[in-house]
Amino acid sequence: MKIKNNFGELVEFDVTKLASSLKNSGASAEDVDKIVKLITPKCYEGITTKELYKMAFEALKGLSRSVAARYSLKKALSELGPAGFYFEQWISRVFQSLGYQTETGQHIKGHAVMHEADVIAKKDDKTYWMECKFRNTDDAKISVTTPMYVLSRIKDISGIDHKLFGTTTQFTDGWLVTNAYFTSDSTT
Repeated sequence: MKIKNNFGELVEFDVTKLASSLKNSGASAEDVDKIVKLITPKCYEGITTKELYKMAFEALKGLSRSVAARYSLKKALSELGPAGFYFEQWISRVFQSLGYQTETGQHIKGHAVMHEADVIAKKDDKTYWMECKFRNTDDAKISVTTPMYVLSRIKDISGIDHKLFGTTTQFTDGWLVTNAYFTSDSTT
């Protein structure tokens, strides 16, 4: 059976992708099986992934509202796009809710060049540089070049005193924050 993806293309329906997305949201193996058995008979040639998502979300909501909320988070994040600006703002707010002080859009002088920081976060005696990479397609991946690029930026700004949050501080660590998947070579 063929389904219509977000790009309007007809692709082969892969029930394992549906099961995987449910599992990734925190659904138990038992709940994943229940939902797959409930949804697959309702599928038809040309059904859209949006319709599949709605059916899965409604079924999840009936089993676990907290898992359904996590399932809908990915969809909500994709609606932040197409630009990464709103994703950076959202990440900043997430870290604020966790007790961090945050700043966005700061220009930081490195040893070699000036860098624009997506998010800078500080908590206790730690100051973090965050590079945010937003992707608005379901199958987007972060390749090895992105973490290498981020690492080089972090090395360039390390060991330098910066005026941030009303004090002088140095970056203690850097993070790559994304809503996408990492390729296997980008995590090693």
